[in-house]
Amino acid sequence: MRWRAVAACAAILVAFHVRAEEDPESRYSRGLAEYHAGHYAQAIAIFDGIVQQQPKHVGARYYRGLARARAGDFDGAITDLQRARELDPALPVPLDLGFVYFEKGDRSEAKRWLEKAAAERPPGARAKLLLGILAFEDGALDQAAQLFRDAAAADPELAPTADYYLGVIASQQGRSEEARASFARARQSQDEAVARAAAGYLQVLVSERAPMPSPARAIPKPLSLYAFAGFEYDSNVFLEDTPIIPEKSDGRFVAGLGGAYRALEGEPVRLALGYDLYQSVHLDVTEQNLQGHTAWATVEFGNGLLVGGVDGAYSFYLIEDRTYFHEILGSPFVALAEQDFGQIEVYYRARGRDYLGKPFNPARDAINHAAGVRQTFYLGGADQALDIGYQYDREDPQSRRSGQDFEYNGNEVDVGLRWRLERLGQVELRYGFRNEDYVNFNSRGIQFLLLPDGSVAQFRRQRRDDAHWVAAIFSRELGNHVFAQVAYLGRLNDSNIEVFDYDRHIVSTTIGIRF
Repeated sequence: MRWRAVAACAAILVAFHVRAEEDPESRYSRGLAEYHAGHYAQAIAIFDGIVQQQPKHVGARYYRGLARARAGDFDGAITDLQRARELDPALPVPLDLGFVYFEKGDRSEAKRWLEKAAAERPPGARAKLLLGILAFEDGALDQAAQLFRDAAAADPELAPTADYYLGVIASQQGRSEEARASFARARQSQDEAVARAAAGYLQVLVSERAPMPSPARAIPKPLSLYAFAGFEYDSNVFLEDTPIIPEKSDGRFVAGLGGAYRALEGEPVRLALGYDLYQSVHLDVTEQNLQGHTAWATVEFGNGLLVGGVDGAYSFYLIEDRTYFHEILGSPFVALAEQDFGQIEVYYRARGRDYLGKPFNPARDAINHAAGVRQTFYLGGADQALDIGYQYDREDPQSRRSGQDFEYNGNEVDVGLRWRLERLGQVELRYGFRNEDYVNFNSRGIQFLLLPDGSVAQFRRQRRDDAHWVAAIFSRELGNHVFAQVAYLGRLNDSNIEVFDYDRHIVSTTIGIRF
């Protein structure tokens, strides 16, 4: 028995000797295998032995730094990675150090090293992704978005993660269609966490709709606020239906502010409340200074592909120091998400308007009923969409006597394109055609005809208007929370009763902030 014990001890000693004499590269390979298997403590122990014997073994030093980082020993990781960089400047250490400082919570050092890595290839794309996350967390959303786009363009493997963050940014900035397109792509990620998070956002955003004609109030946070100021030129400041007043051009200063609050969010009901204030101050035609107050609410039901709800609003307007009109609006809707293809929305809108002074009270007091449909097509990019809409509406004046000139049936079709210009901003172009057929003979449509016998015959005409309108809007984010916008709105109204012919052109530029 004793010789067996001696033999066993000898075997143990031989095995130990063989392990001690194991080729360093074999041990290094074994350390790599442990590291890639996620066994960081075992990997660190193996690399420790190699570094003790060969202090200048670059691979062991480098991977021990990476393993220490994964194990939470950030200071040890930084020491190893910096030493590995000294031994081999070609190693992608700036990216690794940026990641370590990022995990450690040292944002300034993380940014410094990541900016170095962003200039290198091939790790530059991953550095830009991390820099984008830092900018996103700092609230620099435009800078973050550009970094995410650059990272995705340089390395397609990073595109799903970049798309996820681009979706979050678009959602926070109220661009729900862009957000949906980005999240739809991110949902295809091989990274389960990214795909699951994108799918969760999509469930919420399926209820967000195109802004026309039934406005969707995209509220990215529980509470959001905005304010703006600008200047406009208007070629025809008077109201279109006051033909006895000649056209007059003027400039005006405009300002506004408002906010929105998500009072209820979840399944199956969501409720949002908001308030908007608008004020214009004319340079010359001061009697047209307009102030508007609007309180609104949106309630939505359901998640998934089909969402229903109701938009409601109450508005009150003043001209100069006189009350002008107030109105109440309600609009039930149903929206169907068509996956990555687009979405379709069907709605009904009832609007009651009550003018509070001359010349429109009581002639223009009316209830307007409208029904419409809008199809939106996603064009393959997060910032690209085409939408086409049709609306029928009927104006029903409340005064059968003085309001009969304004009773009509209307048909309108419009098409719009939204497109983001790389590094410049967002452009929206829209064209619409509208026809209004008035039901009754118009008091201004009287025509006199001299007959051969010298008598005069009187004819009355029903009014028919055909209007073409265009809108072009360019908006750009100037920095954290600051935006600017330049816009043009033009309308050409062609009527069979000449007095109702007019054209109107408005050019505006505004700057604002939002939180």
